Amino acid sequence: MYYEQLINMILRARGQSSCHGLDQETLTLYSEGPYTLYKLTSHFDRRSILVLAQNQQEVFVSGDAFHSKLIPGEWQEWLHQKALAVAAETPQAS
Repeated sequence: MYYEQLINMILRARGQSSCHGLDQETLTLYSEGPYTLYKLTSHFDRRSILVLAQNQQEVFVSGDAFHSKLIPGEWQEWLHQKALAVAAETPQAS
């Protein structure tokens, strides 16, 4: 759940969204250097699949009952640092 929270935080702050196809799925995407984050959300059942890819290879996949993945690596530090940067830019509610 931790990585999902970080990915969602980054995508909310920096991601680009677009709606696709007859299935009415929304794709939210953010890419920086070798890293790509994306979230595919179905409007039909509101389920989401979250993916982090490094050098176009999936290293983290969550939300798909048939395909989940977590390959430890330097992406974990990048994700953590990116989330800290986003949090520092986000105004805090008082």
